[in-house]
Amino acid sequence: MHETAAPAADICAVILAGGRGRRMGGGDKALLPLDGWPLIAHVVAALRPQVGTMLINSNSRPADYAALGLPVIADCIPDQPGPLAGVLTALQACPAGYILVVPCDMPRLPPDLVRRMRDALEQDDADVCSVYDGTRLHAVVMLLRHRVRPSLERYLNSGHRRVQEWLRSVSLTTVDYSAAPDAFVNVNTQEQLRALAADDQSTPQVAFVACSGTGKTTLLERLIPLLRRRGLRLAALKHTHHPFDVDQPGKDSYRLRSAGAYQVLLASPRRWALMTECNDDAAEPDLAELLQVLDHRHLDLILLEGFKHERIPKIELHRPALGKALLYPSDPWIVAVASDGALDSDIVIPTLDMNHPESIADFIVTHIVGATGPALDTSGVAAHNDPCIE
Repeated sequence: MHETAAPAADICAVILAGGRGRRMGGGDKALLPLDGWPLIAHVVAALRPQVGTMLINSNSRPADYAALGLPVIADCIPDQPGPLAGVLTALQACPAGYILVVPCDMPRLPPDLVRRMRDALEQDDADVCSVYDGTRLHAVVMLLRHRVRPSLERYLNSGHRRVQEWLRSVSLTTVDYSAAPDAFVNVNTQEQLRALAADDQSTPQVAFVACSGTGKTTLLERLIPLLRRRGLRLAALKHTHHPFDVDQPGKDSYRLRSAGAYQVLLASPRRWALMTECNDDAAEPDLAELLQVLDHRHLDLILLEGFKHERIPKIELHRPALGKALLYPSDPWIVAVASDGALDSDIVIPTLDMNHPESIADFIVTHIVGATGPALDTSGVAAHNDPCIE
């Protein structure tokens, strides 16, 4: 699991989704699905822990983008003249001292992006910082000081539109990501989107998180038959802090393990089970390792219980009677809250009824397994410093 610094309250991130999408057939590529989420939702989730506020720059489908929980602003210059119009719109719309600009089609942005860009910008006292991936400059990934606004206004008012040309007129520094070029892979065509999805080789996942005693296992026990009836092939993965043993003393498998076998695979015509010993001083297996054990060829969905610190879609279970605080909205990966009681009206992500598992199953089929993806809430970020739209 990647660690990130605390969000930088004086940095406003603007996700550029205002292009014409010519190579995507003229559609809004930001809303195309990748691993069950809209492409732009991956960008939102990557940036949310790193910045104080976020906006979306789009010239079409404002209601669809607004469902992500962020303010949506159109270009301040007509006829969609290119990404610099979105940059100027961001500078005009957000009074934060620093503006982070990223395109909507980079779903793998690194968790230390803002910190490294800001360090470089301040160390060199530059106007703009962009990213170099070892091969090329990603000019549209930029952290700008607000003071560049007059320069950009003059450049665009003169009729020019080229990003690289404008960058040559300001003080530019770069941050070197040549050790992680895949973090800046972008999607311009349907073929690239399909290749990225195939490269991920991931089965849709959703984790159920809550404090102990909320009833995670009980709900999953009710959900699994409902999801099976909808035709889904399921795996369940449960995290526990308690030591456990699925083997029985006296059985042959137990004897082999006790004799020192690191792994014991027990097989029968009905099922097989792999038991792996973890050394006392070894780190706990992370989720990526555990997922590799599963046979994804025969799975449509993985249900997880726990794993609340992982960066995967989560449904939070909440019982107000227990008197525990919600994890939402501090966790950007929570895509819905299921409760057995009334919830605050300021929750903008979907709310579900724990006592009605059929509706939770419908949500999972539509938003986790389906192509539309969940609407990520970002109100927790916006609360740091609400942007002023001019």
